[in-house]
Amino acid sequence: MAKGDILVFLTQDVLPAGKDFLTELVQPIKMGLANAVTARQIPFPDANPIEKLTRAYSYPDQSNLRTLQDVKEMGIKAVFFSNSGSAIEREIFLKLGGFSEKVIVDEDLEFCARLLKAGYSAAYQSQAVVYHSHNYNLRQLFKRYFDIGVFFKQAEEALTGIKVYGEGKRYIVHLTKDLIKQKKYFWIPRLFLEAGVKFLAYQLSLKHEIIPNQIMRSFSGQPCFWESHQGGKNG
Repeated sequence: MAKGDILVFLTQDVLPAGKDFLTELVQPIKMGLANAVTARQIPFPDANPIEKLTRAYSYPDQSNLRTLQDVKEMGIKAVFFSNSGSAIEREIFLKLGGFSEKVIVDEDLEFCARLLKAGYSAAYQSQAVVYHSHNYNLRQLFKRYFDIGVFFKQAEEALTGIKVYGEGKRYIVHLTKDLIKQKKYFWIPRLFLEAGVKFLAYQLSLKHEIIPNQIMRSFSGQPCFWESHQGGKNG
């Protein structure tokens, strides 16, 4: 129903961090540099140390522009895109069919993969900032990463040719070093515990097609998704 040339997306759990957010967000599109833009995310003040470092790791203060040519070097990071704070050219969004309703989560990443493969470009605009963070407990983390694993299975076609592995190890090493630098030693066991939960959830998700639906819904953070999408084994 939107009539504007640029569509802006904000999820319900974000807060723009400055009065110039919208101006900064759409700038790469208005200048003809990119067809889609994603904002920088910084943690809310109550975020725990791991979450704060995760946001800093995933959302650096340096902007970038990505095309299909960057996929070989950057892998999955080339299609990293969050619609928690983003802008997309309306014409391109509609031409590519918008966000897929066939994937359980990360519809924004899947869209970015199709965007680049169609010959368009995506920008990360560090000057456009939103507050966005989660203090997940281990149960919530398990559900989140189970869904992420399901997503990678569902999005295989869009992600064909894009290296999706290897980033997890770099993430753990980077955050461990940062926690040591900040002398937050007691958070290091928590970091490795979270990594173990993520790994277990991801491995189970790869078998989701043979897991009974009732069990799978309990594993997933999006149980309503399975009500309209037949995924696992009936029963």
